[in-house]
Amino acid sequence: MYAVTVETHQVGVNVVYVDGDLVHTVCLGETTLAMCKEFFVLVERVLLAKGRVFLISDTSKTIAITRDARRYITEWSKTHRLTGVANVVVSPVARAMLTLVTGAMKLLGQPTSRSIFVSTLGEAQAWVAAQREDYFRLNPSAPR
Repeated sequence: MYAVTVETHQVGVNVVYVDGDLVHTVCLGETTLAMCKEFFVLVERVLLAKGRVFLISDTSKTIAITRDARRYITEWSKTHRLTGVANVVVSPVARAMLTLVTGAMKLLGQPTSRSIFVSTLGEAQAWVAAQREDYFRLNPSAPR
């Protein structure tokens, strides 16, 4: 699925894979504030190294995102921007949670990342690949 150089991180109950400019998180329960802070350290490291970050967020097994974690995500997004986000969502509850967070960012006037809701990891990977092509077409001098 990923290159040999992929990094795997355990962030609370979630698993995070880092492969170049891609961060793929598999959420396996309730996401807390501490988990968000640890996760965004990984995301920021990719942003710093690559100048961009694509995110696949598999929330198909998510139970909840705590209120303080949602607030942190919104605050983090005021100063950072993801290049593209593919949300793998099966549950209507998970989709509603993610829509709430995105809605809060829009209400605060924050620019939001390109994003999509998909049903499978394959759809997410295909969308990220297309977004990456667009990114390099628009930014031909960007480091690969």
